[in-house]
Amino acid sequence: MEADGELLALWQSAVMEDTAIRIRLPIPADGLPPTAGITVEPHRPEEVRATDRRDVLRLGVAAPTMAAALALAENASHALSAQPSEWTVAQLDEGTTAIAESYWSTPHDQLLATLLDCYQQAESIGRATRLPAAQARISGIAGQYAYYLARLGYHSGDRRLATAFGVVAEQYAAAAEDPLLSGAVAGLRSCSAFNASRYAEAARVAEAALRAPDVHEYTAPRLAAYLASAEAAAGRPPRARAALERMNELPLPATRLPGPGHFDPAERTLYHALTLAELDDPVAPHHAQNAIEIYPSEHVEGSALAWCALARGLSQDDPGQAANAAVHALTLSNTWPAATVVQRARRVHAQLTVDHRHAPEVIALGKKLDIPATIV
Repeated sequence: MEADGELLALWQSAVMEDTAIRIRLPIPADGLPPTAGITVEPHRPEEVRATDRRDVLRLGVAAPTMAAALALAENASHALSAQPSEWTVAQLDEGTTAIAESYWSTPHDQLLATLLDCYQQAESIGRATRLPAAQARISGIAGQYAYYLARLGYHSGDRRLATAFGVVAEQYAAAAEDPLLSGAVAGLRSCSAFNASRYAEAARVAEAALRAPDVHEYTAPRLAAYLASAEAAAGRPPRARAALERMNELPLPATRLPGPGHFDPAERTLYHALTLAELDDPVAPHHAQNAIEIYPSEHVEGSALAWCALARGLSQDDPGQAANAAVHALTLSNTWPAATVVQRARRVHAQLTVDHRHAPEVIALGKKLDIPATIV
């Protein structure tokens, strides 16, 4: 009978030691202190007294469980009071603006590595603190890096990257209640729909974001430009021209902010050209030439899109020059490949092949796009 009591005591000690190890409590070199003795009825070995059951629960199980609960409370208290390193957060915050400035001049692979590293740092900081103010700030920063990753996926043609981080960025924007980030994500969604030839959807997304009561003044003119281009491609000229008027009425941002590119006079001129070219307006080539002349050379995608606008604008009256302009756009884009340029050049090629598929310039454009001759 005494052996039964000893086994219970050994079991009790083993439970305590195992629990202590799991919750990482220090264990003395000579082991845990002995537990209270367990008394077993000498004449009824199969039954433990009620008072002994309470002792087992109180001393054998409840003590380490309570220690675990206290450890959880301590960890939660640390998380709720932990302030992330201000220096690290400030560096990550500054990085969102630095990326905006260097985005167009950084090779895709370098950009991807930098963005992933910064995003992971922001994510780690966000998980380490539960302070509401700190979490709101780091959510906005992590959301910006998620947006840049989605944007890189969009420009590089990696739809998986664009979709995955686009969803994450949208969630961060909602969590941080950040209208700048929300507008950036909406603009990217509109562009993605446009590139997939879902023009009505592209217009709907841009218009909804533009009508939001908290739309940010930095993203508003860009959203209006996306709306105009999408409405024109969807074959709705009155809506497209109304969106162009809205774009012209909105003030241009004075300074660059994190997120979408700085919507400046060159970009406004570009979207005039792109929209009017979609509408087959005869003044479209003039606007495209203006955009080509004023676009900064380091902004490869914008310069190439200006040549695409010229190609689209010339497609009715001068198919040969239109094809040459599209080829030039693709050549420019070689230094910073952008799926947006390829998509617009493909649309020009598709239009030209309806009546001019045998023109040598059109054939050259098809080869530049790696389109087999049998398709055209």
